[in-house]
Amino acid sequence: MKMLRIMLGVLLFHFAISCSHVNTYWEMTKERGVSKTYLETLKKWTRTESLYSQLETKVHLTVTRKTKSFYDIYLDEYARIYRLSEEEKKRMAEMEQGLMAQFDEYFVYAAMPNREANDFDSSKSVWGIFLLSEKEPPLKPVEVRRIEKVTPLIEQFFPYVNKYYGICYQLKFPRTIDPEKPVKLLFTSVFGEIALSWP
Repeated sequence: MKMLRIMLGVLLFHFAISCSHVNTYWEMTKERGVSKTYLETLKKWTRTESLYSQLETKVHLTVTRKTKSFYDIYLDEYARIYRLSEEEKKRMAEMEQGLMAQFDEYFVYAAMPNREANDFDSSKSVWGIFLLSEKEPPLKPVEVRRIEKVTPLIEQFFPYVNKYYGICYQLKFPRTIDPEKPVKLLFTSVFGEIALSWP
């Protein structure tokens, strides 16, 4: 009888250990980082185009239009990850709404073999950037800001970014176009032109 109790104790001990391993493996399978909902929204508002010359890639652009529906999901995701209070989330939303009333914003990732040509923020840039819509004259950006430090936050929220190969920019255009109307973002240069459209 004593032997039976010892064997039962050993079996229970092994069962408890194996359960803790199962729980550890279960934790490992859980989704980390940004959610599928956020990634689906990012995909909806992101466009990618490349410019080729004689089978060589001259430019590769990926651009996200930061619309209200994109930003709402972005803010929800940011608040979830960083456990923002309702008050903190509300402050961020109000700040962003103020900016969105004034500007049409785009997050740009540009990769080019010729690093010197990746100069959207230069006053002597080889690139012209225009926002086009049906009933408005072409708009030039009021701000082209190079994002100097690509942080893990940027890499997670914009997973198409490769900081070792390309450069990130923030573009702001004056808010003269209805955000629900189709627009085209045009990049022109001596290499050719790239147009990205949002319905």
